[in-house]
Amino acid sequence: MSYSKFLFIGLGGSGGATLGHIQNSLKDWLKENQEKWRPEAEWDDPIELPQGWQFLHIDTPPSPDCTPSVSSDEYLGLIQPGVTYPHIAHALRGNNILHKDLATWLVSPVDFAGQALEKGAGQFRAIGKALGLHGLQKIHERIQKIHTKLTDIE
Repeated sequence: MSYSKFLFIGLGGSGGATLGHIQNSLKDWLKENQEKWRPEAEWDDPIELPQGWQFLHIDTPPSPDCTPSVSSDEYLGLIQPGVTYPHIAHALRGNNILHKDLATWLVSPVDFAGQALEKGAGQFRAIGKALGLHGLQKIHERIQKIHTKLTDIE
């Protein structure tokens, strides 16, 4: 049986939990329909998702913290322990190319000076956007790596 290739991307804690639910639902569906695609001798074996179905959860904490979650190799944490929002805001404000675009929505670092980002952006969309922009190179590299993997799959 042939399947189309997909890259599912979830952003933030809710996006990661959604990916976990999608994975579980796909595994359940494959299990319920295995007689259509698997030899009967393999019916008791664990269900593996096709390699052409890739998942990436992008979030602030160094490791996934949602339930259900994707595996750690399908996760990209943007913040290392000890990094605070003022560090991120300062780095972004120091980027002259981005400054004009950021001026209207970049949150003041004073408001989030003590917040530990390794526990998440705290449901603050502007904080999540700033962290995503700060980690843009990491995000690009990871998506490019997955795209290459999908391209290589027959």
